[in-house]
Amino acid sequence: MGSDVARLLEAADFAARKHKKQRRKDPEGTPFINHPIGVARILVHEAGVTDIVVLQAALLHDTVEDTDTTLSELEERFGAEVRRVVEEVTDDKTLPKMERKRLQVERAPGCSPRAKLVQLADKLYNLRDLNRCTPQGTAGPGRRGPRPGRAEPAVPPQQHDVDKLYKVETRPAPGASDQFCFLVRPRVKTMRFIADVVNADKMSGRSRKYKIIFSPQKFYACEMVLEEEGVFGDVTCDEWSFYLLPLDEDIISMELPEFFRDYFLEGDHRWINPVARALQLLNSLYGPFGKAYGIGRCAKMSHELWRDLEEESEGEGQGRKPEIGHVFLMDRDVDYVTALCSQVVYEGLVDDTFRIKCGSVDFGPDVTSSDKSIKVLLNAQDKVFSQIRNEHFSSVFGFLSQKSRNLQAQYDRRRGMDIKQMKDFVSQELKGLKQEHRLLSLHIGACESIMKKKTKQDFQETIKAEHSLLEGFDVRESTSFIEEHIDRQVSPIESLRLMCLLSITENGLVPKDYRSLKTQYLQSYGPEHLLTFHNLKRIGLLTEQVAGETLTAVESKVSKLVTDRAAGKITDAFNSLARKSNFRAISKKLGLIPRLEGEYDLKMPRDMAYVFGGAYVPLSCKIIEQAAAGALDPEPALGRDARGAPSEVLAAEAASCLNRAMAALRDIWEEIGIPEEQRLERTDVVKQHIKSLLDMMVAEEQNLKERLLKSIAMCRKELDALCSELQLGPFETEEESTILQMEKNLRMRVEELQRQKQDRKQELKALQEQDRDLCDILCTALFNIDSSAVPSLEDLDCYRRHVASLNTLKEQRWEEFVSNKRQIILLMEELDHTPDTSFERDVVCENEEEFCLSKDNIMALQNLLQQLQLEVDHLEELKLQNMKSVIQAIRAELADYWDKCFYSQEQREGFGPFYDEDYTETLLELHDHEVGKIKSYYEEHKDLFDAVQKWEENWKLFLELERKATDPSRFTNRGGNLLKEEKQRAKLQKTLSRLQEELERKVQAWEQEFKGPFLVKGQQFMEYVSEQWQLYRLEKEKEKQERHLKKSRQIETEMLYGSTPRTPIKRRVLSPHTPAKVRKFHGTSIASTTPNSTVRSAFGGTISHSPTSRLPPSGKKVECLGGAQGWDGRTGAV
Repeated sequence: MGSDVARLLEAADFAARKHKKQRRKDPEGTPFINHPIGVARILVHEAGVTDIVVLQAALLHDTVEDTDTTLSELEERFGAEVRRVVEEVTDDKTLPKMERKRLQVERAPGCSPRAKLVQLADKLYNLRDLNRCTPQGTAGPGRRGPRPGRAEPAVPPQQHDVDKLYKVETRPAPGASDQFCFLVRPRVKTMRFIADVVNADKMSGRSRKYKIIFSPQKFYACEMVLEEEGVFGDVTCDEWSFYLLPLDEDIISMELPEFFRDYFLEGDHRWINPVARALQLLNSLYGPFGKAYGIGRCAKMSHELWRDLEEESEGEGQGRKPEIGHVFLMDRDVDYVTALCSQVVYEGLVDDTFRIKCGSVDFGPDVTSSDKSIKVLLNAQDKVFSQIRNEHFSSVFGFLSQKSRNLQAQYDRRRGMDIKQMKDFVSQELKGLKQEHRLLSLHIGACESIMKKKTKQDFQETIKAEHSLLEGFDVRESTSFIEEHIDRQVSPIESLRLMCLLSITENGLVPKDYRSLKTQYLQSYGPEHLLTFHNLKRIGLLTEQVAGETLTAVESKVSKLVTDRAAGKITDAFNSLARKSNFRAISKKLGLIPRLEGEYDLKMPRDMAYVFGGAYVPLSCKIIEQAAAGALDPEPALGRDARGAPSEVLAAEAASCLNRAMAALRDIWEEIGIPEEQRLERTDVVKQHIKSLLDMMVAEEQNLKERLLKSIAMCRKELDALCSELQLGPFETEEESTILQMEKNLRMRVEELQRQKQDRKQELKALQEQDRDLCDILCTALFNIDSSAVPSLEDLDCYRRHVASLNTLKEQRWEEFVSNKRQIILLMEELDHTPDTSFERDVVCENEEEFCLSKDNIMALQNLLQQLQLEVDHLEELKLQNMKSVIQAIRAELADYWDKCFYSQEQREGFGPFYDEDYTETLLELHDHEVGKIKSYYEEHKDLFDAVQKWEENWKLFLELERKATDPSRFTNRGGNLLKEEKQRAKLQKTLSRLQEELERKVQAWEQEFKGPFLVKGQQFMEYVSEQWQLYRLEKEKEKQERHLKKSRQIETEMLYGSTPRTPIKRRVLSPHTPAKVRKFHGTSIASTTPNSTVRSAFGGTISHSPTSRLPPSGKKVECLGGAQGWDGRTGAV
């Protein structure tokens, strides 16, 4: 354990050092290290992760992506496992943002489990941050991302490689894809369907990947079904915590149709967790709730679980401003009546007729007047529906008729329009009019369909029967109507609904009526509904009254136990409630049945009763109304039972329990045979026990009253002191309030004032700390305020404004300091100036926080900036004066680099400013830029240019040696230079050949690397070499022709005038005589016995052999003009 903690701390320290200069994008600019620490905390506290590798990777997951850290560095410090996880969650920042997001989606399924944990925690932390505040630089103030009730644009499934969407039904799944993804509710029936699909593919030999996504959560029972069907190993399961579905602007639903049956009928509590998590989601999105009210056992469990989740998450939404005042949690069985009554408004009738599901309804062919059904979304975006949804059905037709006329009038406006007006009408209004016309047609069709299915007579009689049941009048007549309704087989659902409403309002059916109605229903609709009656009885919707003792029987038994006077008192005590149901007591207590003189005005409704034709105010609405008026206490409400009745009902039940106990005692005494006297004694004992218990309760309540009065006095005293300290007026209590309410009000007021006092003291302390820090920075005096007393609101407001002004002044001076410092540093660098005073060193210091932003320092900073600027301006003037000499020096340097880079004249002329005589700053910058560019080019390819230069030097030397080889005076040299030149020529020929081959390889490599030709003096290098050899050959050919021309002229002269005798040259014979060589000259053979012999021609002339230059040994012979040997221009050889 100790080593794991050390490794974790090492990772945290490493991440903190790497992210030390980084900040988050929230308005507060919190340190970046908070993010990786928060990700690790989510993994530990919410996911229960204990894997040290995952936690280290969570702390380090942004180091490679956002700092200069490398993966090899992580592997060296923390091991290969941590490096792999961090590498999986790291994005390539060189790619565009959208491309990175796309790659995240593609790679997510293939990530390791460890990487998935880190990614999920990272996303969750970022989403919570987005919900908390808006990042700087994003559009839209206060935007916190998608929230329940706000529709976001849907992304087409094709963008995620989804071929097609299918509804899960009891038929084989279509499609030829090799992957199936099922997005389902956790239902056993659906699991069996998926298992059938997988087994069918197995039998056909088809291999597919199957993924099941449960929403909102996965249940163990579903996995058991998959395992029983033998496909659990073939599928992968995941959860999608989708708790709330926005149906309209003000309606959010969990859409859990299974909840009622599972909880209230089967007693399954598995849906409590999604409800609690949905409450947690709302709390995190909209801030803490003001008050929470709850009625019912399910509401209480959901509330307790939600509180536990809030404690585990440490109240992430607590810092936000509350946007929801009250939350009401009510079990459905608290108010069955609202769900059983028939609505008379348009939306309620549409739901009764067509069934609204997930905020939409399917209108069939009878509504659309076609052979197709249309699904219509019923919300505020439907302009027609939003205006008639809450209207009484009798007013809907008139509204739709008027709407139709208005639409027609808008269409008729097209007549008489010019082209521009028609264009505006088509582009701006026509589409909306067509949409509104389509919706109007659908709603008119829906109204006609409702009228056909609900005939006026049947509907009116049903409404009348419901109203009678709610008011408790003519119950027998209503029962007869239900029997007639069953016999006519109008609707099985409607019959059951009326029977359940009768049972709820009358606290159960009379056994005779229950059996009669049940028999008639089974005979009319079939015996398969036996289970329906059983289930309705289990959840308390359709019950029969318990066969027991009547009030007369109870009175007779009580009379045997006590005196007639006592029995009369007990009878009178609960006589008023003995014959009333819980519904009657609650409706009377809360006024659920409106009592009005005359008919209820449905066009001008005064309460929610208009939904049911003025007959009933929904209990949930009444409770909310009472809470809004402050008549309900939220906390006790959460502890009430689902069907908790008023205190009178509980008193009646207590009396009933007492009577049953006394009756049981009397039966036991009769069986035992106890005499009447002993029975009276024992009854007296019971009476004493009850009396002592009641006396004790009265004493406790009296003690409670005294404690409350004492608490009231103490609260008043403390309240006066607090009002004096806070400089507030005296607190006035309501005269008509009860002692308990008064004590609660005073106590809450004291707590509120104590909070205000504490808040003021804390705010004063915080302001003083800020003031002290700002005064230290700005060198100003502290704000004058008494720290020992509680500041008033005016003092705090004045102090806040003072601190805000100091902050503004600090920001202004800081911006001025940073701007001036940046300019000073640039000027110092330009002047090559080293700070020599303490003030200058403080200005250029890296730790900017230590600089005092006093007024004197800011002025000194401005003076320093002005001095440096003046010096720079002076130097600029000198620079402009010496501009010509500077530019000429740069041109000389530029020409030198051109020579080094073998630039041609054309390339040199390409830089036009070189020949510009207008010496300006711009010209200097152009020359500086060109020198920098050519210098960088030369330095980058220096080796290649040096090799070319070496070849050039050797080539010049070769040409020089060739020139010397043709000089006749070289034979008069007696110092051995001729032999040296021959050796140098031989060596040079080898060097040139080797250099040329090496350069050819380098140039080819250069051209392949840089995708372009390597130029030497404007030519490709090999073309340049070939041109040099070609020039050399042409020069040699020219010299040769000149010699031949000179020789022929000499021969002609000798033939005409005779030759002048010459002194033969003495040469050492180095080898034996060779056979005479014959050379044809103008058709005549001339023989010579030795190479050095001189032969006279027939015309008196002489011919002598001139020495020939020694050719390179690697040369290749080619034919030249006149049959002479020459150089090969391609290889440079003979």
